[in-house]
Amino acid sequence: MSETTMTTSSTVVDTLLTTTAIIALETTTTAGSVDTTEAPTTMETTFSTVPTTQSMDATTTGNTEQLTTVATSTVSPVYGCLNTTLCPANFSGTMEIACDNFTKSAQCEDGWLIFLKRTSEDLNFNRTWADYKTGFGNSTAGDYWLGLEVLSQITNSQNSNATLKVDMVALPSSAIYIQYSLFRVAEEEANYGLYLGGYSGNVTQDSFANITQGLAFSTFDRDNAANTGSSCALSNGGGWWYENCAKAQFTAHYSRDSICRSDVHRCIRYEGTAAAGVNCGLTCMLSSALMKLRL
Repeated sequence: MSETTMTTSSTVVDTLLTTTAIIALETTTTAGSVDTTEAPTTMETTFSTVPTTQSMDATTTGNTEQLTTVATSTVSPVYGCLNTTLCPANFSGTMEIACDNFTKSAQCEDGWLIFLKRTSEDLNFNRTWADYKTGFGNSTAGDYWLGLEVLSQITNSQNSNATLKVDMVALPSSAIYIQYSLFRVAEEEANYGLYLGGYSGNVTQDSFANITQGLAFSTFDRDNAANTGSSCALSNGGGWWYENCAKAQFTAHYSRDSICRSDVHRCIRYEGTAAAGVNCGLTCMLSSALMKLRL
């Protein structure tokens, strides 16, 4: 074979190889572009359907009666711990709170998030630090404690302006309520310290009004109580923000407990002067207590 013939054959082979490589590359590129364009389209559709459904509910509801029906339904809306709204205005029902690394179910009442519900002796509130941190009880139907960590995340979120409301029933059947203009629970490193603002309600003197700001939370297995020589949590049977064993506590022994007949100060109680014909200046035992927050 001549040198010219060999050169021509080599050129043809090179050309065929190059053409094959180009075709293969174009095929790969085309397939890749199809995959990358389909995925974002699917994600965009998935995320855009949620706001569309919500906006239809808001815009197609044409009167106050319908709005109230939507607001008080038991459908569970999902909100983040760092959002500016938890329970929508006038909403009563169950919901989920999406926080940092966990979600919590809770009850809403007229737009307030209930974080402590105590209405009977059925649920044991004499719990460990770990239990009070994460929460316990039936937070969708029964009595419960929502958890210190979720309270801390909610009330320490950016631009949070949480307020606290406490609803109590003093034995035998007197309703007492108090609302605080500020409510904040510090981080665990600060022992979930409590901060409260000024109060209003059907009371003229409130036992929470003069607490030390930043008062630490205590349980029987982690005693951070101030100004006491013994464990208030161990004696009273529940975790709380103790100062001199507290003048108001909603996690102590329940009022039907035999202990309460001998020492009312170790029981679920409130100490203050109520303006609605109930004088709890010495102390009032309670049949129920709700602690609620709103942003």
